[in-house]
Amino acid sequence: MVQILARIGALLCGLALMGYLTRNLGLGDYGRYALAVVLANWVGTLITLASGGALIRLVAGHARGEKFAVAILQLVGMAGLGAAALVFLGAEWIAGAMNSPGLAPLLKILALGLPIGGLAGVQIGILTAQGKFLKSALVVLAGWLLQLVAAVVLVEAGMAAWGAAWAVVAASLVQLAIARWMSGVAMFGRERAAFSELWKQSRLFGAAQVALGICQTMDLPAVKYFLGLPSATGLYAGAQNIGFAGLMLFQPVNPIVQQSLSRSRFKENHAEAELVARTFLRAALIYGGVLAALSVFSGDIAAFLLGAKFRETGPVLALLLVAVAFRIQALAGRTLLSAAGEKASIVWPLIGLIVAGLIAYAWVVPKSGILGAAAVTVALSLATALLSVRDGLRLLEIRYPWPTFGRVLVAMAATVASCLWIRTLGQHVLVELSLATSFYGILLILLREIRPTKRHLSLVFRKIELR
Repeated sequence: MVQILARIGALLCGLALMGYLTRNLGLGDYGRYALAVVLANWVGTLITLASGGALIRLVAGHARGEKFAVAILQLVGMAGLGAAALVFLGAEWIAGAMNSPGLAPLLKILALGLPIGGLAGVQIGILTAQGKFLKSALVVLAGWLLQLVAAVVLVEAGMAAWGAAWAVVAASLVQLAIARWMSGVAMFGRERAAFSELWKQSRLFGAAQVALGICQTMDLPAVKYFLGLPSATGLYAGAQNIGFAGLMLFQPVNPIVQQSLSRSRFKENHAEAELVARTFLRAALIYGGVLAALSVFSGDIAAFLLGAKFRETGPVLALLLVAVAFRIQALAGRTLLSAAGEKASIVWPLIGLIVAGLIAYAWVVPKSGILGAAAVTVALSLATALLSVRDGLRLLEIRYPWPTFGRVLVAMAATVASCLWIRTLGQHVLVELSLATSFYGILLILLREIRPTKRHLSLVFRKIELR
């Protein structure tokens, strides 16, 4: 329960931060800040390629897991320092290429946090691999809470987008310190696995992570580059970040499932691994279905979270919520792949999607603006979902939960119809979302996709009595 509350608290901090920045930075500054964060995250995924991205699988599913953890820490530290130097020195060139002069100072600030954030991410991953799920959740919560507080203090002090960027660096530093203390794994002073062995074990996963990360976040840089309007970039960034918030609520489940699958496969318990994988896919379908259904309220959601000036992004947000539903399926597929081990044939289709995406954005965005960008994003997200889930199922040799897919489709269609009626009631958006989500859940129970047994109900009542 505490772990769930910690994850929800982190999400609420992220939403509060987003709402504060959109209301206090202005569209132009917020767009530049969001773009700088996306570009810095791309470099972060390149650090993953340098170190190998299969941390949880190697630590949780290998007899010499801690040696791999030390090797990854050292390699991430070196790669992070190198990446930080390149971004810092090339910030002016990147800003010129994006036709955004105000981007350079933000990139230089975020560059300082690249090695810190990389090491913090590894330490949080180590906590997850060790089965310390509550501690990893608390570290994430502490980071978001500090980033929110620091951003408010620095922005109110007149530092504007610079202050928001420095808040990211400060939060990463605190996360690193807390996670290092909780994991007990030092960067130096312990035996490590050979870098060559680490690279052999995880290079394909790292490459696939980089390709997937770029494919799923290239829409905002495309909007800035092909439209060149700071206000349009800010509007799109706001809608995009609401979608990221929806994704953020599901993402913490992925490393936990990856840890469970890795341990089950390490112990050769294939039945347990299949049960975990199929349950995970079902949960991804159910969550993605409700996000897509709630897109009916996208205009009200944008205005509530970001301010009235973002209401016009309702159609864009509606498409991006559907894209997030597909991205959740892609993340589920990637989680299965990370536990099973990558194959070279998996990376090339993702690279092909990046090329196709660039061509599509270049053709659509100048003609259709940010709505066209969102439409291309939906198509790319669907393609990555199909590829990732297909390959994950193939490597783990399990079947797709088609019955769940059918029930979710029925429940989603009925919920969309109910949402159209709920909107006519004129209630607050939170009331509307609660009613629609409850209706969706009841439908899944009636369709027997969610089956609360007597045992589950007795456990719930027992917990209530203990409180």
